[in-house]
Amino acid sequence: METSKIVSRSLATFIFTAISVVLVSCMEDYQLAYEGDQLVVNSILENGERISVKLSHSQNPSGTIVSPVDVLGANVSLFKNGKFMERLQEMGKGGYLSSFEPDSLDSYHFEIQAEGYSEVKTTPEKLPSTFPLVSYHFETVEIENSRPNYLMDLVLKDPIGYEDYYEINTYGYHPSTGEVWINSEINGDAGIGNVPCVWYSDNGSAMMHDECFDGQDYRVRLEFRQGGATRIDGDIEFVEFERFRISLRKVSTSYYQYRLTSVVPDGFENAFFEPKILYSNVTGGYGIAAAYNQTDVIFNP
Repeated sequence: METSKIVSRSLATFIFTAISVVLVSCMEDYQLAYEGDQLVVNSILENGERISVKLSHSQNPSGTIVSPVDVLGANVSLFKNGKFMERLQEMGKGGYLSSFEPDSLDSYHFEIQAEGYSEVKTTPEKLPSTFPLVSYHFETVEIENSRPNYLMDLVLKDPIGYEDYYEINTYGYHPSTGEVWINSEINGDAGIGNVPCVWYSDNGSAMMHDECFDGQDYRVRLEFRQGGATRIDGDIEFVEFERFRISLRKVSTSYYQYRLTSVVPDGFENAFFEPKILYSNVTGGYGIAAAYNQTDVIFNP
């Protein structure tokens, strides 16, 4: 019996040592390839808002992380339908602002030069058409042993023959919290959170692709809570929101693809998650130039 225990302990020690040697060996030999700092572009065209760009740079993940990463003094040129329009005004902290708002009939792209970096160019992007909202109403959903939720029952008319993408966000307002993003879920016959062609982005927004309802009037039932916990005078209290804003967006293909590749599972599922490349439509650097057309619906209970 003692001999068996000694053999078991010796075998376990050998296996542990072998694994440790392999891991250390891998850690010593593995190096991330890095081609040097590149410009990172972040721009979202939005209806009713002046065109803007946030400019930063990449950093070596194996080196020392430096902050801030804002890029100053860049030449950010805006083009409309392939023709030069203007040079954006620098606003500080890597921000650059145009004097124009985007129009859904035109396409826009940027060409950017900054000292010490390769020149970058974004893919032309168009502002989508408005969210095709047909009708909507609000109702209260009773929940056993809990506060009731609210539900927005809406119908959208999806255009036929095109790939269309949508995003929905929900916000609540209370004087003690201001306007805050709140969790919401799309409910359907398949059960809440299990509706075909619907998934949730890394920031919690509901994303939809019209492959399930192309050219149809599509019903969406959006459920959200009445209030939330907040700290008032040092105490945690539950407050009921006085006003809600439902943000309905029709988003560009680039925006949808960026959100899709940004999703990383939490917890145990993360261990089996295969690495993927974050979507980018910037040539010569990294980042995203995308667009959405937003319609807000206000709900006062």
